Amino acid sequence: FFFQAEDGIRDFCLSRGLGDVYKRQVHGEELLVLEKLGHRTAPRCVVLSNDDSMLFTGCGDEGKVWSTDDFQCIRSFPTGYCTSALFLPKDRFILIADKAGFLTLFDLMKSERVQSIQGHASAIWSLALHKSPAGFDRIAVMSGSADKLVKLWSIGADSKRATIRLIEEKSLNMVEEVNAVRFSPDGRLYAVALLDSTVKVNYADSDRLFLSLYGHKLPVLSLDISSDGALLISGSADKNVKIWGLDFGNCQRSLFAHTEAVTTVQFVKETHYFLSAGRDHAIKFWDADTFQLVMDFEPHLGEVWALAISSIGDFFATASNDRSTKIFRQTREQVFVQEEEEKRHEKIVVEKYAEERLAREEEEEEKAGETQAVTRRRFENLKYGDEIMAAIDRAEGLREQFIEYEATALAARKAGSPAPPPPGLERLAGLSIPESVLEVIKGINPADLENSLKFLHFSYIEKLLIYIRYYVANGIAPELTARLLDYIISTHEINILNSKRLTNILVELQSGLRNGLAREADVIGRNVSSLKLMLSELKEQRADPLDDDIFKNRASF
Repeated sequence: FFFQAEDGIRDFCLSRGLGDVYKRQVHGEELLVLEKLGHRTAPRCVVLSNDDSMLFTGCGDEGKVWSTDDFQCIRSFPTGYCTSALFLPKDRFILIADKAGFLTLFDLMKSERVQSIQGHASAIWSLALHKSPAGFDRIAVMSGSADKLVKLWSIGADSKRATIRLIEEKSLNMVEEVNAVRFSPDGRLYAVALLDSTVKVNYADSDRLFLSLYGHKLPVLSLDISSDGALLISGSADKNVKIWGLDFGNCQRSLFAHTEAVTTVQFVKETHYFLSAGRDHAIKFWDADTFQLVMDFEPHLGEVWALAISSIGDFFATASNDRSTKIFRQTREQVFVQEEEEKRHEKIVVEKYAEERLAREEEEEEKAGETQAVTRRRFENLKYGDEIMAAIDRAEGLREQFIEYEATALAARKAGSPAPPPPGLERLAGLSIPESVLEVIKGINPADLENSLKFLHFSYIEKLLIYIRYYVANGIAPELTARLLDYIISTHEINILNSKRLTNILVELQSGLRNGLAREADVIGRNVSSLKLMLSELKEQRADPLDDDIFKNRASF
């Protein structure tokens, strides 16, 4: 077997969907209306006629009948939200079930609705037909619904209108909602898939339980019975397809068929080959005897909801949530299971390699980004360190100018000559020389301060200590001064202890910094006390008392 998709009943432009209407207007006058023949919404069910000449597709608001030869729309009629459909024998009538629980019978020859009845109180998910099941002497239709009922209907004659009609024969109560129903080919049994993940197989004449098939972990969404009545397949939301023997109800094999829920399964007539489709957009062809995946097909762009196989298995049709219906036809090209399996393994390896490579590239990009961020941060810290050293150099230059000025002025006074003009301090903006260095340090982000100080040579650390002594003596920025001193001592402790001059500076700083921090703590304490006083005054002014923790009141709402 090999199937190939044909250009048939498909969406011309998937981004717009089927059934779009195009209009061209000039000066408000409508010149042309062109309506596509497809559905306006995603088709939900698809079914082939008994002679394979017609294909029915149903969506949320209409049903369409197509010719399988030239893919032209033969009939189109309004319906409810179609969930299942059946062509009755001789293909003149079609029975449609919808989500509202209605069963509608259409006459395709006259293009009219023959009958519409409320068959169930809730959505009808599945229909099954048999020409003469056990206990019936005529055509029987079985319907399964979310109202936990399975109903059997017969086809009777309507003499007044010269047509046919549905007649309810019996109704069976189930323990759970019904997802799918199917007659065995000989009509002796029927199978019901329930929401409790089990499949019940009953005798058609007495409705007694024959087999109870359990093993799925999630509800069974679809099932089918082979033409010889030997096998039953069930597709479930647990992504598995199970193959059961109908002699004793044993599970012959459980296949992990799809990566998402399996929505539909169906046997090819007179064979043990079957097709499965799911919400993972995939369509797969299996051999139920060897339990092998024969081949998979070009996937849809959306979930596959339904499929229908021709009577001789030479083509099949699928309906998808991508608003397209595809037809796959058999070709003469031979398919070898081993080759198909090798192709699948090769595809998996390529996809896995692509995923790993993509993940590796993303990881490398992330690492490169982190490295770049670290490099950028180090560059910023280096720049801040250069700014501190440049500020110290400027300050030292100005200090040397003042020392030279003072010596010159002193010599001029002794000689009785006029003193030279002092050096200009316009660049300091009214600050002292040590304060100009502190302003540069204040402009650095506190989180980057320590890393920036790492780039300072120890000769600059010595000069900075002298400036810190000035800050402590004058009570300037005690908190920032304490942070600078803490870093300098922790980083350059050995070098400082080896220098008597720097050790003496630290001894001087000890008492002065302690007093400065104590004054800062006093200021903070006064501020806290003032805030508490303001809070108490606000509480007294308000009629409803304020809670200290506003989230406590919010949690009680």
